[in-house]
Amino acid sequence: VGLKNEPRRVCRGRSWGGQGAEECDPAAFVGTQVDDGGCVAARWDFGPPQLRYRDAVARAGRAVLEEREDLLVSICALNYGTDFVRIRENPPDLPAGRWLLEAHEYSWFHPAEFVREGDPRHACKLDHEWGHFVRDGIAP
Repeated sequence: VGLKNEPRRVCRGRSWGGQGAEECDPAAFVGTQVDDGGCVAARWDFGPPQLRYRDAVARAGRAVLEEREDLLVSICALNYGTDFVRIRENPPDLPAGRWLLEAHEYSWFHPAEFVREGDPRHACKLDHEWGHFVRDGIAP
């Protein structure tokens, strides 16, 4: 079962989705960093409870595993499947061996010079975002 984070910022004056839906007000999320566009985004384990992706993943994953404990829960990273920076210190509250991490890597995520052969910046960026799980032998 795949749990995806399709990044959708919550922006002032826009609806949560659907026709006739109520408009959002990022100011409702007290203590949240609102960007220049008047928007807030989901974070792994901090910020307003309604926008904590770790908590949402745990709730959804537990619900799935209660129905079928033999399934494996695939967790997509934040930021279009690229960012697992904080998960190392604070993994999801799911049973060991029942979840895995789903990272995405596309050429358009990087400036062209980063992916040039021999340029170490591409590997460094991947190590920072999710490659450290493999490098350090801590993948779930």
